[in-house]
Amino acid sequence: MNPLKVFLIIAILVVGFVMSYANPLVEVQREEIKTEAKGKILKYRETSFYSKQDFAVILGNQEKFKSQLIERFKKKKIIGVIAENCEVDFNEPKKSVTLRCDIRGARYSTNSYSMHFLLGNWPFDLYQFKEYEKKLVYKGKINGIPTTVIFEFPYSFSHCHEHVWPK
Repeated sequence: MNPLKVFLIIAILVVGFVMSYANPLVEVQREEIKTEAKGKILKYRETSFYSKQDFAVILGNQEKFKSQLIERFKKKKIIGVIAENCEVDFNEPKKSVTLRCDIRGARYSTNSYSMHFLLGNWPFDLYQFKEYEKKLVYKGKINGIPTTVIFEFPYSFSHCHEHVWPK
């Protein structure tokens, strides 16, 4: 049998197997998470980077990957808020997938936000972030994955363990 045909058959089987089990064999190499406060909503962006092989598997079934990514985010990654207008972009040159959503329910008063919707899943709080004038930045590992998290605000702020408010 032609080696190319064998490769294609194996690739199709692998893609089907991986996608049918919510991508347990596709591993994220690193992540970048950013939220930006915009009035009543937080603009959320999560970019995950993959190896060339894993990204090829993802591209083999983009629609299923996209729907599973959004569903997992809404059901498992966020706590006590609503994710709306979710979109997923695939960047082939960077071998990355970006999830964008509007987060409603994190603002508890004018320009004051609870970041518990994400921090509640992580083993640290805002005191582990480096503080800049208008943003908080965390660089480290989350669930074993090298991750950068940026919480950005349109004003100078104060914060406690999970809450941010204007100075």
